[in-house]
Amino acid sequence: MKDGRFIAFDVIQYNGMDVSKRPLRARLALLDLLPHPRPDHGLGGEFLEAVLANGGEGVVAKDLDSRFGATWFKCKRIETFDLVVTEKAVGKMSIRIAERSGLDRGWCPCFSEYEKIRVGEIVEVSAYAISKNGKLREPRFIRRRPDKSL
Repeated sequence: MKDGRFIAFDVIQYNGMDVSKRPLRARLALLDLLPHPRPDHGLGGEFLEAVLANGGEGVVAKDLDSRFGATWFKCKRIETFDLVVTEKAVGKMSIRIAERSGLDRGWCPCFSEYEKIRVGEIVEVSAYAISKNGKLREPRFIRRRPDKSL
């Protein structure tokens, strides 16, 4: 966690035995036997909002009867940003994007519209958040905003 705590959310090995094929409810019972703190539990959106408020990026929802890795659903908040294209990288088919103030938000892959995009143009990009270094986390190009430019 961001405060330095380690929290185990699941267990795939217990006392040298592979327990990954056991259902989640059995793995959680084994996890309760370990001397590590367990994460808080909650209901749907309330739990996700609490995780996000504490600096987490999201949660993984799991079926209590499923084995490790099966029927998992990632739940993350995605934000959208209107940003200015400041540079293009031909070899990577990526665009460097920034706030209108000039604050750099990093690179974003852009395969579908790369040839049409111009430096100075506004594009809409989605991302999970802005990281500590100011760059977008896992940015994804959505669309050009040709009606808007710098």
